[in-house]
Amino acid sequence: MAESTRDKGQAPAVIERFVRQLVVTFKAVSLYPPSSTIPRDNAEAAVEALSAALEELPDIRLVVSKAGLAFEDVPLFPGQSAFAAFAAEFYARNVAEVRFHSGTSSADLLAFLTLLTIDPVELSATGGFESRLWDQGVDNITVSESQV
Repeated sequence: MAESTRDKGQAPAVIERFVRQLVVTFKAVSLYPPSSTIPRDNAEAAVEALSAALEELPDIRLVVSKAGLAFEDVPLFPGQSAFAAFAAEFYARNVAEVRFHSGTSSADLLAFLTLLTIDPVELSATGGFESRLWDQGVDNITVSESQV
């Protein structure tokens, strides 16, 4: 089934479901304090969606561009402002690619998304996204940064 959706220029449904939940989780991380259960609940839902995607596909790799996110050269949610704004957060922090690996936990996702709330200049001055992700002990989500 995943092949037929790609033939139509659309990402597999499991990828769209995961990215949709990732955006919802990012909004929760941005709006609620760390003590709130809302970000954690959303992160758990995102991990469930990610696990389902990893059952169907060997690798979840999202490519970041100024225009948005893409999976296997297929743009995700083109023209939808919430997804474009989410991608812009990565782009502003020089993230070129994100890979999600088996074993990603809700704590990993929360740490990962929290980095998007840090000012890009401050993040860059303290080692960049990849370095900060590593410092937080997140090794099931990896990023590649663009060279500026």
